[in-house]
Amino acid sequence: ELDQTAEDMKATADKVQRQQKLFNKHDTNSSGVVERFEEMKDVVDDIRLKKKMWDSLRDFKALTEQWTKTQFNSLDAEEMSNEITATNKIVMNAERTLPTNNVVPVLKEMVTTFKNTVPVVNDLRNDALMDRHWEKIEAVIGQPVPRQNPEEFTFNTLLELKVMLFKDQLAVISTEATQEQILEQMLQKVSDSWAETEFVLNPYKEQKDVYALAGIDDITVQLEDSLVTMGTITASRFVGGIRDKVEVLEEGLNMFSETLDEALLLQRNWMYLESIFCAQDIQRQLPAESKQFFDVDAIWKGTLKTLKDTGNAYKSFTHPGLLDTLQKAGAILDKVQNSLEDYLEKKRMAFPRFYFLSNDELLEIMAQTRDPKAVQPHMGKCFDAIKSLDFGGGAGRPETQDNRIYGMFSPEGELVDYAPNTKARGNVETWLTGVEAKMRLSLKGLTKAATIAYPEKPRQEWIFDHVCQVVLTVASIYWAKEVLAAFGEEDPMSAMKENVERSKLQLHDLTLLVRGDLTSLQRKTVSTLIVLDVHARDTLELFVEDEILKESEFGWQMQLRFYWDEDEGTCAVRQTNAHFWYGYEYL
Repeated sequence: ELDQTAEDMKATADKVQRQQKLFNKHDTNSSGVVERFEEMKDVVDDIRLKKKMWDSLRDFKALTEQWTKTQFNSLDAEEMSNEITATNKIVMNAERTLPTNNVVPVLKEMVTTFKNTVPVVNDLRNDALMDRHWEKIEAVIGQPVPRQNPEEFTFNTLLELKVMLFKDQLAVISTEATQEQILEQMLQKVSDSWAETEFVLNPYKEQKDVYALAGIDDITVQLEDSLVTMGTITASRFVGGIRDKVEVLEEGLNMFSETLDEALLLQRNWMYLESIFCAQDIQRQLPAESKQFFDVDAIWKGTLKTLKDTGNAYKSFTHPGLLDTLQKAGAILDKVQNSLEDYLEKKRMAFPRFYFLSNDELLEIMAQTRDPKAVQPHMGKCFDAIKSLDFGGGAGRPETQDNRIYGMFSPEGELVDYAPNTKARGNVETWLTGVEAKMRLSLKGLTKAATIAYPEKPRQEWIFDHVCQVVLTVASIYWAKEVLAAFGEEDPMSAMKENVERSKLQLHDLTLLVRGDLTSLQRKTVSTLIVLDVHARDTLELFVEDEILKESEFGWQMQLRFYWDEDEGTCAVRQTNAHFWYGYEYL
């Protein structure tokens, strides 16, 4: 009724104002502004605001009575907040506009009470709240919350518990629960990712039930991502509530990481040693190490077979005792490798040329000691100019059961016969030492024979009767011999000039010879001898030019000189004060 009266008054005021404007329009002295009835308008606005205030008080009381009886789980916090906000605007408007009265404070107090309580409803309706959080809430309030009895747990319960007094503390607990839920979701995501992860196991060398780990890159990336996530979780200040779960998974991932590293290292060593100890010769030479290896071999194969049957990577590699087993197996393989290194070192000490070979190359030889020809691919590394050994099989040289060695081949195809032949028997380092000795002995004998034969044949024919190295060595011996003979003549200058002419003549003969029909090896021998003779001629011309005519002169002493020592029956090499015996290394 009051509201209708106010509306009627407002309508009347509006009508009068329109009429006033109409009158003022024809009044030339009027400013056109209607100033009358302003007080009536204020009265109408005042009455309407008071009406709205009383209506709000009535409606808000009705709402609060309804809310206080509503079960906690059925409360609509958003709707409550909207109603409280709307009512609060009316209170603020009335407080600012109306004179002091008793209604506004009452309504304001009600609004304030519920305004402070609604945020608590939001916090307590948080789905992330767990039992541990409710215990904290009850500790803050100082009273139990009847959340186990939904019928008794109403909005009025919150008012009775005066939760609005603890809204800040409850907001902290609710935030903590939300953050913990986020961390738990991250934790669960990590856990779920490993629930279906499996290793890729490929068959190893087509052996039955023998596998090898493969495709590790994807698992390594997944593990790194998981550890980064776990680091993020543990670094959070909200991890306290779920720390036990986090520590369990983190410990499991760390164990998985250690086990994976140990397994990959063990597999690498096992695959390396497996190819070695599968050779009967290695097993025979290293019986103790072979037993240790095959013990580990059984453990590793069994581990991968179990992994194949289990399927899940995380479950398999966090199995109690597996890491310790793999570590012990790895330690055994380390000992086996050390023993293998010692074994190879003994072989190298017995035959030092084995130092030119890698471990794998030497092991390849040791694994085939019953087949002497297994050394053939490695002869070039052990000896500078021996490409292979002649075990026969050619014309007039049958292969023998006692592995007779007839000679040695150079990379150019030159054959140097061993006289007498030697045999590949016993340990490989032993008979290779014999091959080395036979190389030196054969070259020494060939050098001696070539030295004797040099003056008996024309030089052009003599060249093709001997191996290239011997030809070059004996040619150097006779050059030095002819120079010494010139030094001993009554007219050493004339004798030295004769040597120069002889050297030129020899070069001329070699030039004609190299233009002829020669084999590749013969042409290489002649070409090399030409280089040597050119140097000899130049040196002789220098002697003539500088008048170096005595053996004691430095111009002669500085030369690298070869002599045949009749007493020792071998070649000597001299330069200035240095003197050493020719080594007869095949070059």
